[in-house]
Amino acid sequence: MKVSDKPAAEEKPAAVKPKADRSAPTKQRRWPLVVSGVLNVVLLASLVTAMWKPEPVPFDPSKHTQQDIQKAMTVSYGADAASVKGLLGEPAVREVTDGREEWHYCKTGSTVDEYVAISFNDKRVVAVGYYNVSWLDLVFHYVKQPTEQLIDVGGMGDCRLTVRWGTYAQTTPSYPTNPPARLRNVEPATVSGPAR
Repeated sequence: MKVSDKPAAEEKPAAVKPKADRSAPTKQRRWPLVVSGVLNVVLLASLVTAMWKPEPVPFDPSKHTQQDIQKAMTVSYGADAASVKGLLGEPAVREVTDGREEWHYCKTGSTVDEYVAISFNDKRVVAVGYYNVSWLDLVFHYVKQPTEQLIDVGGMGDCRLTVRWGTYAQTTPSYPTNPPARLRNVEPATVSGPAR
């Protein structure tokens, strides 16, 4: 055999198409998977937040009426209205019935509101009475069985909302002493009761 001195013409390799790698998704097929994954994460996060029970906000009585009702112990029978106002300040609620006037001072608590009712006749103190209103009094007034959430939260709002109306100077008030609680004016109110 004869070996030629001429170098063999370099053969160009035939253009071979690379096989498509079917295991890796193409860009066109990848975006639905990404969107589906993001939607699953968002749905899972919203499901977790929807099922999460928030802690009840504790009641803060300091933002409500906080009158110093202990000073009422120094109020004596026959004291005039001006000296009572000088000692205790403006009443939370003022009630007027047939010449009698009754001033209610209150201190808001988390589960019990404390009150002092000072009765006047001709601008002179004739009686001083203390009373409490529990939040359970109000809960049972509106529902037969309080829920656990009501019991956890406690607090009933400003003590001005739960003043017991009626003349406490009398042994038997002429009208109900515990009407349904309702929103009343923030300013001291003057209320006229039924004629006796």
